[in-house]
Amino acid sequence: MASPFKIYRILCSTPPELDAERTLFESSLAAFGEKVTFPEQILFAGASFRDGFDASRHRGPAEANVRMCDFFVHIFGETWPGPAFRDFIQLAIECIADPSKPMRQATVLFKNPAEADDKVRQLQQTLIEAGKCEVREFHDSTELEEHLKQLYANWHASVKARP
Repeated sequence: MASPFKIYRILCSTPPELDAERTLFESSLAAFGEKVTFPEQILFAGASFRDGFDASRHRGPAEANVRMCDFFVHIFGETWPGPAFRDFIQLAIECIADPSKPMRQATVLFKNPAEADDKVRQLQQTLIEAGKCEVREFHDSTELEEHLKQLYANWHASVKARP
């Protein structure tokens, strides 16, 4: 029997040191679903990289997940996590441009960018200049949660406008 819910897949990519931010993504998405999308039979199915995730070793499965998602969000900390995470963002952007893929939007959030190392700040500037994904900044968990809630609301509005 087919599910009565319309399902939209979301992947949240975070390096291992941002476990609190990943957990905030998961809890805020669940709360948004309970209050907003579930009553409308819309499911934002979130996935994220768990403890022990090695971006280099698990690159293939991670990229397969990016290709299957409707929405992609990456959260950067102040430390460069390695090129695989940058490549996940690039793949999400490529998927947006490919009409055969479900990807609708990619968003990258930067934590304390003024205090971040050079590679992180350089990537942020490159993404802003390219204009192919949404780029946001945050400084604490309260600000991150507000950004996430805005993302969910924007995604919800977009799927209602164009299912």
